[in-house]
Amino acid sequence: MSEPTPAPEPRLRFNPVEPAFRNDPYPTYARLRREAPHLRAMGARVLTRYADVVAALKDRSLSVDLVRAGAVRAAARHAVGDFSLAERFIRNSLVFTDDPAHMRLRRLINQAFSSRTMAQLRPIVVAQCQSLLAGAEYDGSFDAVERFAVPLPINVLCQWLGLPASTRVPVARHIHAIRHLLDPGLVSKTGCAEAVRAVDELTATFIQHIRYLAAHGSNGVISALCAARDAEGSSLDETEIAFACIMFFVAGTETSQCMLANLLEVLATQPEVFAALQDSPDGVGQAVEECIRHETPLQMTKRLAREPVSINGLALQAGEQVLLCLGAANRDPQVFDEPDAFRLDRRGAGHVGFGTGMHTCLGAGLARMQATIFTTLLLANCAGVERASAEREWLSHSVILRGPARLPLRLKAARCGTRVARAALASAL
Repeated sequence: MSEPTPAPEPRLRFNPVEPAFRNDPYPTYARLRREAPHLRAMGARVLTRYADVVAALKDRSLSVDLVRAGAVRAAARHAVGDFSLAERFIRNSLVFTDDPAHMRLRRLINQAFSSRTMAQLRPIVVAQCQSLLAGAEYDGSFDAVERFAVPLPINVLCQWLGLPASTRVPVARHIHAIRHLLDPGLVSKTGCAEAVRAVDELTATFIQHIRYLAAHGSNGVISALCAARDAEGSSLDETEIAFACIMFFVAGTETSQCMLANLLEVLATQPEVFAALQDSPDGVGQAVEECIRHETPLQMTKRLAREPVSINGLALQAGEQVLLCLGAANRDPQVFDEPDAFRLDRRGAGHVGFGTGMHTCLGAGLARMQATIFTTLLLANCAGVERASAEREWLSHSVILRGPARLPLRLKAARCGTRVARAALASAL
C-alpha cells in the first residue's frame, strides 16, 4: 500500500491582524523567509530575511515618513478637526524624520543622553524597581503586566523628567492614546480624536513644566535639552523640547513594557533559565539581549522608497513601501542557530530588536537598564517565578508591538536570595 500523500500547506497569507498570527507569528515568518522573502502584501514588500532587513534599515535613501502621512490621512478620514499640532509632533519627532532634520534633532537630543544624565537615571531605575518588588505578593497570583511592566517605565521617565507623581496616571493615559498614531491604519475615529487631544494636552503640560524648571533651576535632562547646541548654533525651541519629552514616553513605555513582560514570561516558563541566572547573575544582560531577539517587542517597521533603489539585490521603484519584519529577521536560521530556542549561550550576529543604522532606538540603553536591574533584583529576592495560569493573551491594540496583555504570575518566596545573586547585586547596583 502506498503512503498517503501529505496534505498541501495552506495558501501563504500575511495578515498581522489575524488572531492566529497574533498568537504565534513565527510559523508564518518561517514560510515567508523560505517561500516568499519579498512578498507583496498590504500595499508593501514584506521583508523577513535578516540580510534584507538589515540592508533596508541601514539604507538612508529609504524614508520613515510613512507614519506621518498615514496619520494625516487617518485624521482627514475621521474628520477629527485641527490636526496641525499632532502632525507637527510627528514631523519633528526623531523616530519619524529623515535627514537633514533627523541629523539636527539627533545631534541635539543626544546631548541629553550624556554620561551625567545617564548617571542620574540609574539610581532612579534602582529605586523604582525596588519599590515595585517591595509591594509584590509572594506565593499568591497577580498580573505582572499591571504590577510591574506597565508602571516601571512610566514611573522612571516621570521621575527622570522631574514630573510630580500625580501626573503619572494622566501621562500614561495620554501616551497610550498617542501610540494609536503609530498604527494609523487601525485607528478608529474615537482613537484618532483622543490621540489629537493627547498631543495638545501633553505639549501644553510639558511647555509649562519646561518654564517651571527654567524659573526654579534644574540640572536634569530637560535642562540639558534646553542647553543643547549643535555646531551651527542651532537649538531646540520649547515646543521641540516638549515633543522630545513626549517621544521619550511614546518610544520608551509600551515597548519597554513588552520587553520586561516577555522576559518575565521566559523566567516563569523556563525555570532552568531562572536557576542559571541565580547561579550566575552576570548573565542577566545576555538574557535581556536574547529575550529581545527571541520575542522582539517591536515586531515591524516601515520604510518608503523615495527614488528607485536596490536593497540587497531587491529592486524597488519610487513610491514603493517596505515592511521590515524585525521579529522574523531575529529568527532567521541563516543567522541564528536554533532560532526558536531561548539560549543564554548565544553568540554571533546581533539582533535587530532596536533597529540598526540611523534610526537605531535612542531609548535602547534605558530599556536595557530597566530590564537588567529589575531582573537582577528579582533574582536576589525570590526563589522562582511561575505561571499562575496557562492562559495566553497578547496585546491587540497594535500590530507592531508584541507582548502579553496579561501575565498571571506567582513569585516563590525566599527568606533570602542566593549568596551569589546578592553579591552580584551589590556590585552591579
